[in-house]
Amino acid sequence: MHIRPRARPYRGSFAPPSPAVLAVRKAAAKREKQRIERYWRLAPLARMSRLKLLCYIKKHGYHTDLRMVRLSLRQLRRIASRLEKGLFSYERCSKDSLRLFCASRRIAIESTDPKHLLCGTLHKADASATFEKFMDLPPELRVLIFDFHLDWLTDHLDEKDIIGEAYRPPPITRACKLIRKEALPLFQDRQVLTLTYDYQHYPGSEPTYVGSRHMPVTLRLPSLKSIRRIHVTLYYFQINRLAPTGIAAASYWITMNKERDEVDVSPFECKEAAENMNQPVEMWKKTEEKFRIC
Repeated sequence: MHIRPRARPYRGSFAPPSPAVLAVRKAAAKREKQRIERYWRLAPLARMSRLKLLCYIKKHGYHTDLRMVRLSLRQLRRIASRLEKGLFSYERCSKDSLRLFCASRRIAIESTDPKHLLCGTLHKADASATFEKFMDLPPELRVLIFDFHLDWLTDHLDEKDIIGEAYRPPPITRACKLIRKEALPLFQDRQVLTLTYDYQHYPGSEPTYVGSRHMPVTLRLPSLKSIRRIHVTLYYFQINRLAPTGIAAASYWITMNKERDEVDVSPFECKEAAENMNQPVEMWKKTEEKFRIC
């Protein structure tokens, strides 16, 4: 009697991922999307351990007269929160300086109040501070404030996040039409939009994907007219797709974008690959002339 061996599931390198692996990848993609959308928020201090808080405070040079090692976790979070908000460290000041701060802000204090009580009073005043006449400032001062705010956002991002990533504008650009008009150009001046363009589908309905985050945008001029810095990368496999119609469309798009402050096209990778693959150099030279801007 011949017994047929039991078939085993294929476990090679091309096997489809299991549902557990797909769930882990989906959760990681969701966390990454949330990180991108929430880049403008303060650091999640509640999730940091004691050691991370100490390193975070020391890294940013926020000095106090308190002995950091003896502070509780709650005190470390309070100091790190003040650091995130750009608030002053009152622990380094003398009692006379603290009294002057309270007097200038019209805060009622007692002459016999100790230093720690004065610091606590100023901390409470900082937490409840408001500025209701922001729109009464001259436009030049408002632009400077927006500039400082966007610099702070940029300093909190890694270099790999700044280059090649298209972040959404921060909420301050959606406060009102006037603030959006003043703050949005400053934000767009700091962004380098990396485009990977498939000329075969232009000007159809196929999207163009930005950077490595696969954020669909279109290369139509009206939707990108506000972006001032663009980096276009051409890959070698797109050379085969550059039919005369595609070359004409790409040439038109780049010509229309010459008015921007900075448009950088780097086809050097595809040129090297084209030579390695023995593709016609004459075809590449014609293509390179179409894409040359500077």
